[in-house]
Amino acid sequence: MFSVLQTGIQTTYQDLGRLGFRNMGVPLSGVMDRQMAQFANTLLGNHLNATVIEFTLVGPILEVLETVEVVIAGIGFLSSVGGVEVPLNEVVKIEKGSVLKIGTSSQTMRGYLAVKGGFDVIEILGSSSYYKGLPIPEIEKGTTLEIKKIKITQPNFHSFNTSFYESSDLKVTKGPEFELLDERLKQELFNSFFKINPQSNRMATLFDNTVSKGLKEIITAPVQPGTVQLTPSGGLVVLMRDSQATGGYARILQLQPEAFCLLSQKIPATSIGFKLI
Repeated sequence: MFSVLQTGIQTTYQDLGRLGFRNMGVPLSGVMDRQMAQFANTLLGNHLNATVIEFTLVGPILEVLETVEVVIAGIGFLSSVGGVEVPLNEVVKIEKGSVLKIGTSSQTMRGYLAVKGGFDVIEILGSSSYYKGLPIPEIEKGTTLEIKKIKITQPNFHSFNTSFYESSDLKVTKGPEFELLDERLKQELFNSFFKINPQSNRMATLFDNTVSKGLKEIITAPVQPGTVQLTPSGGLVVLMRDSQATGGYARILQLQPEAFCLLSQKIPATSIGFKLI
């Protein structure tokens, strides 16, 4: 159990998402980087869907109210207990009465705090993932973070390839409207780099630059996290975990699952390229 002394820019409860309700307009939500979050839970022997805390750019400061085992999954987040640095991406035991401070990172956008057993949070529509408008509690100063008292599996220790996040290539497949693009526009799409706009968030990733030509809007159709849309003005939008269930912009590409994780960790002003597979 923890008491929250301070939160970062965006600190929320997340699991693997709210499956099966997009036909009613409910976003999937869930952890942005499934690869990293599931790695943390695996190290602890948790279920892959155990609730974790996702933090953006800077982590929370927590008072430890009972001795716990945790994993802080991420790249570059300087973390400490009582001024002593805590390693990332491995199981760490923290004694009752300690203060855990998860600092900032200039290398990736998001990190995860997993605890043995998982965090004990109310589930709405089968998920504990925070989404504004649903009664999942916000994590703020003074919040008490409860831990589930459940039997866990044998931890499955394995390495975590942090070099994966150094790539700038996002693997994609063709979207439903891909063939509406002319050959010149296709070449431009796959031979250009696109700079991430700081207005990007859990709903969508936006880019500073555009392609030379857009596509007309389509009749509203299903979309999903990882759908790449092209606007009439030539702007590109990649839908993320909290995105809507339908949209009217042309769906030209679809990110592969590992590409979604990679994009979710790219900080503003960095550039990515699309690689068709």
